[in-house]
Amino acid sequence: IVQRTYGGALASANISSEAPFNVRVISRNDEKERIGKAAARLIQPGETIFIDGGTTTECMLSELPLALNGSDTGLTVVTYGLNIVQRLIDQENVTLVLIGGILHTPTLTFGGVFAKDSFEGYNMRFDKAFMAASGVSAEAGITNAGFDEIPIKRRALRSARETIMLADSSKIGLIAPGVVA
Repeated sequence: IVQRTYGGALASANISSEAPFNVRVISRNDEKERIGKAAARLIQPGETIFIDGGTTTECMLSELPLALNGSDTGLTVVTYGLNIVQRLIDQENVTLVLIGGILHTPTLTFGGVFAKDSFEGYNMRFDKAFMAASGVSAEAGITNAGFDEIPIKRRALRSARETIMLADSSKIGLIAPGVVA
């Protein structure tokens, strides 16, 4: 993640793995909360949305009741992130759809052939997809360290009318090994 230099360290332009979830969840929390709040404002009652697994996308969940603004219409959320499911389990007016598979514990996401097949089998469409990434750069686009997540991310991008990338400043300029888009 960093390159050692004389007297310190510099952020590396390339990453091959992500820090564990419990480390990422506390990193840049104020920035992620602001991003999450702005993203939640884009949600309309009655929509079907995809929320990518990740620590920044999780930050939008506390704002969902405000986004629904007391509407009885509710919201359908599709995700493969265990952290997203845990946060939404008790939310009123939220229909929760989990894309299951093999749990990747460092990212708390489900992946592999089971997840890909369930996603493909239902041919889901979304009003909006709220996406996370390991890196975002002009050179390589949206990249991810976890290869099992890439087919799900690509499918969500193709299935959404609108895509919103949620990435804190530490992801800008980084290039992870797997290209999402």
